[in-house]
Amino acid sequence: MVAVATRPLRRLRLDGTARQRVLQVLAVAGIGLIAAALAWGMENRSYDSWAVFPVAVGLVVLSIPLLRRAAAAEHDPRIAKLLWWAFGLKLLAAVPRYIVAFDLYDGSADANAYSRIGADLSRQFWNGDFTVDLGKGVVGTGFIEILTGVVYSITGATTLGGFLVFSWMGFWGLYLFHRAFVRAVPDGDHWRYARLVLLLPSLLFWPSSIGKEAWMCMGLGVVAYGAARLLTAARGGLLLLAAGFGLLALVRPHVGALVAFAAFLAYVLRRPPKGASIFAPIGKLAVVVILGLGLVYSVAQLETFFGVDDFNQEAVQTTFNEVQRNTGQGGSQFIEDTDTDLEPTLLPVAFVNVLFRPFPWQATNAQALVAAAESAFLMLLFVTSWRRFAHGVLSILRRPYVAFCGVYTLLFVFGFSAFSNAGILVRQRVQVLPFVLVVVCLAPVGAHARASVSIASTADARSSNAKLTAAQPRTLEARSLRRS
Repeated sequence: MVAVATRPLRRLRLDGTARQRVLQVLAVAGIGLIAAALAWGMENRSYDSWAVFPVAVGLVVLSIPLLRRAAAAEHDPRIAKLLWWAFGLKLLAAVPRYIVAFDLYDGSADANAYSRIGADLSRQFWNGDFTVDLGKGVVGTGFIEILTGVVYSITGATTLGGFLVFSWMGFWGLYLFHRAFVRAVPDGDHWRYARLVLLLPSLLFWPSSIGKEAWMCMGLGVVAYGAARLLTAARGGLLLLAAGFGLLALVRPHVGALVAFAAFLAYVLRRPPKGASIFAPIGKLAVVVILGLGLVYSVAQLETFFGVDDFNQEAVQTTFNEVQRNTGQGGSQFIEDTDTDLEPTLLPVAFVNVLFRPFPWQATNAQALVAAAESAFLMLLFVTSWRRFAHGVLSILRRPYVAFCGVYTLLFVFGFSAFSNAGILVRQRVQVLPFVLVVVCLAPVGAHARASVSIASTADARSSNAKLTAAQPRTLEARSLRRS
């Protein structure tokens, strides 16, 4: 009988052993294939081609302990597994991004210029010359060129390898968005948000090349996680916010100003936690002052970036008109639908243009068709998640992180509504999608109340059972006394 019962256990052990052996064989075969491809590439191809293999291996080796720690911090085992898949897909996304930039567009992409200048800078750095004269300011394009030079100083001048490094940066930015949502919205649908923010095609594809999108994705992720910690009274939130603002100010200070205002307003609206000390208002006032100073600095950076003396309504309108002229070119412009007048009544149209263009019937090529399919998916997601959206409106004061995301989304939509080209907007809106997705991943309106009633009912039932259990010995004792 014992022997018969132990046979299934033995089979399970053998199955587990066999599975482990298969994985070991596959790992050895994979390493062998990579080594063979590397040897062939070193013999027949340039360094730019074959260096991608050691760069990929280095990023994977560097990320394994980080991913293990990240997975261990997840309460949902599904998300823990998803992190590994999302990391692999994010690195693989650099390949189609490279193909689109250099094959489909024949190298007429910003990444090509960044790579070329970065290769020159890396040779200069290796020669001990660290003076950089790009003929332009450091903020914006200049910083990405310098950053590419630093990356190439480590990896060598390999364009696809550079794409992998920038894609790696973008992944950790998306991961920080996920952690921010988990911390700041504990009753949200974390599994849904993780799948959206880590696997949405736009977020996989665009921040996967040498360029500003990957850096901005990482910087915004740091800001979001810092805001989540600050708004939940956790340590280190203010320092993370400052670091994130610094990252954004190096590339796009106007986006940094938008997110600074959103963080400032969300913290002002934040209610004091229960049981806060009498000195809590003093601490909040100090943080408000610090955030206010950061906002003033961001606006000053904004004025310098746009070359205006005073960032007033007239300057904003002039900037909008110039942006519309510059982006109203190419085959995906929609100038006739864009109005740059600063009127709140135009906000619904701007919201649709920025977040949901192009429409399926506006797709003229394969790239536009993919973008239109994702836009249609996002629109359907919003329509079917109206109860979650309603919960977001009702929980703005209770969940200050929701207010932070909502304010930033409104400012972003208003600021980027001047863009007259759907192709540019598809790439630019990766800077707002992780914030927008928050409202469609909240618990539906009424779910919190039902959960509270259910918990209360369960607690009452447990209390009643406890009272009955406690009363039973006394009842039995009384009965025994009467009988005696």
